[in-house]
Amino acid sequence: MIEQFADLVPDHLLDVSGEVFASGRIAFSRRSPIYMLALHPGEGSAMDTLRANIAETVDGPDGYWCSALDDTWGPEAPGKHPAQKNILMGFADTRFELRETPSSTLIFPRLSGDVEADPDFNAYADASWPMHQAVIDGLGVRMVLCLGKTVGGAVRRRLNAHDLVSEFTETIPVRGWTSTIHANAQGVMVASLSSPWRTDWSNPSLNPLPMCESALDGEFNRPGR
Repeated sequence: MIEQFADLVPDHLLDVSGEVFASGRIAFSRRSPIYMLALHPGEGSAMDTLRANIAETVDGPDGYWCSALDDTWGPEAPGKHPAQKNILMGFADTRFELRETPSSTLIFPRLSGDVEADPDFNAYADASWPMHQAVIDGLGVRMVLCLGKTVGGAVRRRLNAHDLVSEFTETIPVRGWTSTIHANAQGVMVASLSSPWRTDWSNPSLNPLPMCESALDGEFNRPGR
């Protein structure tokens, strides 16, 4: 199944620096209630192309991994970047397993500076979306976990998810950020979450993931689901 997803990456982007898969082929080979999307791949070299990421994920020896746990983000050791630790601790309060969660980025190419202001941002998002849609449909995803409001807004527009299901407001009044969950007519939910690059998900007062788990439980318990 992961080969079918990889085939949806546009040919003209294959040799661009970036990332398609942020977790291993096992996560992309079986049904999953959630699909996690960050904004873009972040730091990396010109050699870290989409083609290389696809080959390593599809054909590499290790199919059970997750970038948030096993990769190097910045100068820290693998899994030790503050955002990685926030994601790990946030997931620890749920039944979700990071290495079993299909993960990717809204746009596959790696950008620098103000990503949203980049003139190629919208074109890259449109080019990347067919694979995301295929993952949602093919793996039976019921909720897309969007890391940050930019990702959440882009996914909500593409999935027509406008019905508010739940919201979680940080109780420590530093920013008072509100994470939300919206659903579309087909029942697919989009969770627009506080960014683990800015928010300490290890603090239960700031962690939005239990809200997501509760919403999924409510969704699955509805008659006919």
